[in-house]
Amino acid sequence: MAKILVVDDEEDIRIFLKLHLEDNGHKIQCARNGSEGFELLKTFKPNLAILDIIMPQQSGIKLFNEMRKNKEFKSIPIIILSAVVRHREQFKEQYGSI
Repeated sequence: MAKILVVDDEEDIRIFLKLHLEDNGHKIQCARNGSEGFELLKTFKPNLAILDIIMPQQSGIKLFNEMRKNKEFKSIPIIILSAVVRHREQFKEQYGSI
């Protein structure tokens, strides 16, 4: 069983991932934006984070950067899950292969 943090501004996506992952035995916490996600990182201490790219208040890219700069969170694996295609090349250039 893994502890997984899901950060997405779309409620349907959060619900779908939460239900599917819980059905497979994982413990899930959800946040609506990067700011909420960063706060949950501190208390939930997930084994994996699933991040959307574009969200209000704080984007998934900004949260990704904060996690990689923070000694406590930089080793947490991250999955970027987004329907936004136009940022793919920019992300790939900055962080390597996706």
